Amino acid sequence: MAFEVTAIVAVVIFGLLAVYISQAMIQLRKTLVETQEVLALLRRESMPLIHDVRVAVNEFQSITVDARRAGTKIGIFVDSIQEVGEQFSQAQNLVRRASEAWSMGGRNVLSSLSAVAMIVGRKLQHNHGGSPNGK
Repeated sequence: MAFEVTAIVAVVIFGLLAVYISQAMIQLRKTLVETQEVLALLRRESMPLIHDVRVAVNEFQSITVDARRAGTKIGIFVDSIQEVGEQFSQAQNLVRRASEAWSMGGRNVLSSLSAVAMIVGRKLQHNHGGSPNGK
């Protein structure tokens, strides 16, 4: 009799365990089906987003390449402007030296003309016996 009771208890426990495991398996199956549905929905909705991200990345790369090219051109332009500035500075120095030379030459010419006028005036005064102003 004790053996029969033990066997009945074991069968009942085994039956309860089987019911619990089957309920867990049913719930697990429902969860897996719901997860598959959510993943399918995410896939459908994410594909256009992934496409848009790829397009944006390609455009950004293109813009980056264009910016690098523009940067190179700007560098060349800046170098050219620097060279023009150096040439302008050299030309300005040449003009400055030339104007200083003209200024010195002009002073020399004026002082020479003044000296010649004085000598001519003295000679005229000496030859004619009057003042160079005609008085």
